[in-house]
Amino acid sequence: MTSPRDKLWDSLINTAFKDGEITKEEEILIKRIMNSFEAYEQALKEALEDGKITLDEKQRLSSLREKIWKDAYAYAQIDHAITIDEHDILIKLVKSLRDIAREEEH
Repeated sequence: MTSPRDKLWDSLINTAFKDGEITKEEEILIKRIMNSFEAYEQALKEALEDGKITLDEKQRLSSLREKIWKDAYAYAQIDHAITIDEHDILIKLVKSLRDIAREEEH
């Protein structure tokens, strides 16, 4: 089974590379997303230790997913312009985070 981290990495890299190149800005954006994802992974691991995710843990995981999104968006628009490729990466991130949240339910 592929880990959520690997799925996220693959989807972001594939999205960034769809035009045949990954720019420095795209690379940095993806690395920042993946670094932010580490805190989420740790929280998920802790939440699953007892085999179930409590309401408090769900809220914490939701907050961490939201933080990943906000941080990525803030970085993408730091130069006051979001490129088409950055936009596509952000859209893929939203979809991936939504899929990850659904997987928490199972």
